[in-house]
Amino acid sequence: MTKKNKRIIILISILFIAIYSFSSVQLYELVENEQVSHYYDVSRGLSESLYTLDNSKTSNELISYLSSNYYDLDAFAWGVALYNKDCEIVARTGSYIQIAYLGKKKNEFIYIDKYLTSEIKKQISDYIKSFKYKTSYILINELNYIENNGNKIPVSFTISDPNLMYDPIKVILSDEKNYKTLTNHSDKSNLFVGFMDIDEEGYIHKEFDEVNDYFENFDADKIKSLFLSHSGGGSDSHDGKEYSGYLEFADGAYVVVIRVIFNYRLETLKSLTFRSVMINQTICYIVFYLIALISLITYFKKNKKHENIKKAFTNAAAHELKTPLAVIENQCECIMENIAPEKNAEYINSIYSEALRMNKLVASFLQYNRLASADNITIEKQKLDGIVNIEIEKYQTYFSTKNISLETEIHENAIIKCNAALLSLVIDNYLSNAIKHTESGKTIRISLLKYNNSYKFSVYNEGAQIPDEYKDMLFNVLYKTDKARSREDNSTGMGLAICKEILDQHKFKYGYSNKRNGVEFYFTT
Repeated sequence: MTKKNKRIIILISILFIAIYSFSSVQLYELVENEQVSHYYDVSRGLSESLYTLDNSKTSNELISYLSSNYYDLDAFAWGVALYNKDCEIVARTGSYIQIAYLGKKKNEFIYIDKYLTSEIKKQISDYIKSFKYKTSYILINELNYIENNGNKIPVSFTISDPNLMYDPIKVILSDEKNYKTLTNHSDKSNLFVGFMDIDEEGYIHKEFDEVNDYFENFDADKIKSLFLSHSGGGSDSHDGKEYSGYLEFADGAYVVVIRVIFNYRLETLKSLTFRSVMINQTICYIVFYLIALISLITYFKKNKKHENIKKAFTNAAAHELKTPLAVIENQCECIMENIAPEKNAEYINSIYSEALRMNKLVASFLQYNRLASADNITIEKQKLDGIVNIEIEKYQTYFSTKNISLETEIHENAIIKCNAALLSLVIDNYLSNAIKHTESGKTIRISLLKYNNSYKFSVYNEGAQIPDEYKDMLFNVLYKTDKARSREDNSTGMGLAICKEILDQHKFKYGYSNKRNGVEFYFTT
């Protein structure tokens, strides 16, 4: 392949990569916009649902309702916090322990996100993953806690599978010793624990931590202003990820803050929509690129073949026509200068002979050029044995004149697909070459044999073998193993090159082999 062709392929490859990259960016932005729109819709839906809740609910009931819906949403971090007039968080969503007092409407929540280290989360996650049946809550057998200003600070708790199929495990949050103990059903209470996306990937936990930090550091002046204004509606933050407003519930008035954190770039890359679109696009681009590449390479090869043909044609013509033209020029000079008047007739005969030779050579060149430049040839069903017999009949006189013994073995009714006229040229060339190189009293053997679904035609002539040094050059343009004799027998040296082009067009295998006391030329359909 030439440097120019390589540069074209490189440019095409760069163009494909550029188009692929551009379309990938466009697809990414399209899916990203859908993701962002979706997350904004979900976060606004959270805000709207909050303001349409029954205001007879208490703050704990509200948080219980919201916490139980964590698993119904997509994988991004969100939370709700309620602030009193002192700007203190009185309730918030998150991983929690719920103390349900039997016979009472009161529910107590202990939010435990800040106590859950990565090691504890893994311990709990591994335990939950071992369950045969998935569950939306986990039972607490025992809770150890410390009382502080009416708040329960958890020290450790023992959790178990609600279906009682697995042994319970103890989760230690701190090493405090002066703690109180609360067990399930003691003091007429039930204990449950809910974890916020404990099985999610690491970045989710990190973003939930960001939500909690956001609540801890929320603007106190903003809380006070909302209480003073008694703003019943919600207000959006500049990034569309925070919603806040004043709400009244059965147990008092609060400022509610909703915080949503989502990494839409990461979510876009992780989304099934983006992955499936990119896979389909990549497959399409690879297919189109390979088609384009194969088409280019095929075109370059065909172009190179035509260029080689032209080059070979020009070189061969220049080389072969040089000798007869030199002879003609010399003989003409002898006649014009009247060097030997008595030989003028001889000179004229020599000029005529060389002109005939050049005419035959040019005809061979043109025939070869037409075959080599042809994209396809007409192929029809033909009787190969009939073609062979016609060609043998043409040379019967030669066999008799040169006293050559002919042996034949022809398979009858050998039907193949071929171009009869062109294949006749191949058989004719094989036979004429065999006759030229067979001495009087020797043998030529012609065979057409069937092998499975194909036929092998061969011509063997008894005589000198072809040296191995000519093996790779015998079917080349104008190649002759015996230069002197070739000129004497009026050979153009184009015969086997023409055979090669014809057999290549038919996609037939061909070649020669040195046999005992001779040479065999063949082709196989």
